[in-house]
Amino acid sequence: MHKLRKKGWSEKELERLQRIQLESQKDRSVLQKFLDAYIFWLIMLAALLVNLLIAFVFIPLLMWLSGIKLFSVVAVIGLCFGLLFDNLLHHFDELSHRHYILLVGLVPAVAAILVMISSEAANYLVRLISLANVEHNSLLVGLVYGLSFVAPFAIKRSLTH
Repeated sequence: MHKLRKKGWSEKELERLQRIQLESQKDRSVLQKFLDAYIFWLIMLAALLVNLLIAFVFIPLLMWLSGIKLFSVVAVIGLCFGLLFDNLLHHFDELSHRHYILLVGLVPAVAAILVMISSEAANYLVRLISLANVEHNSLLVGLVYGLSFVAPFAIKRSLTH
């Protein structure tokens, strides 16, 4: 509504639009409501599975990269998947504000935790095979990934409000 208000829509037009949207929600069939919920959980599951895959891919990177190179790669990958996820959510029209907040909060948090676990696994493997690489602060690696994953949402939100 904020965007429409900026474009010059009157309060009367905005109220009418809200009424129409509410009426259209009431007229939806049980199947449509079920499919919306199904798609929401499918998006959630897909996002979590992709982040699990990313966490596994990070293990070799974490074993051989260190310092600014490591954090740059982690940030770029987090930003790319954050943009991809944001784009996916943007094109899903039926996502309620509550579901959007849940996805934007939960998925990056779980992703950051998975990357932290990957960092711990990489640290263990570095010790196990005696690689000449430094161990990483898992919390910092996960935080960099989580923040870079969330950055597209935050930037988009700050530009639209």
